[in-house]
Amino acid sequence: TQAVGIFPLSNVISDVQPTMLCCSAHKWLRGPSGCCLAYISPFVQEHWIPLDLHGRGRDFEAGATTWNASKNGMGPHGYPEQFYKDARKFDSGGKANAILLPMLATSLEEVVALGDLNQAQDTLKRLMQPLMAWVTENENETSGYSIAPGPRAHHLIGLMPNNRTPEEMLQMAKTLEDMGIYIAVRCGGFRIAPYVTTTKEDVEKLIEGLKFVSGQLR
Repeated sequence: TQAVGIFPLSNVISDVQPTMLCCSAHKWLRGPSGCCLAYISPFVQEHWIPLDLHGRGRDFEAGATTWNASKNGMGPHGYPEQFYKDARKFDSGGKANAILLPMLATSLEEVVALGDLNQAQDTLKRLMQPLMAWVTENENETSGYSIAPGPRAHHLIGLMPNNRTPEEMLQMAKTLEDMGIYIAVRCGGFRIAPYVTTTKEDVEKLIEGLKFVSGQLR
């Protein structure tokens, strides 16, 4: 959920060969809340039995577009006994949501239009470089923040305020929100999540805001 749609995972299927890969669609896939997508390996699709034994996962009669209890008669055991032979057998039950699914389809088209996500990460790395430089060059002096060293993804940055209580961090985040700057407090740090639509001016505003709230509580 925190990687699919913004971090390159093209080698995951080929190298890791997961049996299942699931994620919520509401974050980097830009979809609406209430949607989840799953990849299920072809090697288990035929043999796994769905946990939810509803009608939508059953193979419908030839020529039909969906199985419909009001039109298609049930057999002696209720729903048609034959499941689909592919991943559709694991779909959620009930009717497809006529509002959420078109929204999800559009969001996925926009994600696909990003193209090479390695390039998207490079763009975010360059974009966030002023923030990284300001913190690392001044973390023991004036910035009041620190960032863990090492390889990283560039769509999620953990910024650690020095010697701040959880209450102070929440107050700092609220002040930034009032300034039109949105970050989240997570596990003793600030979670900063830029996107490809973030601008250089946004990053400059973020740095100035961080300077302000750090000095405000001294």
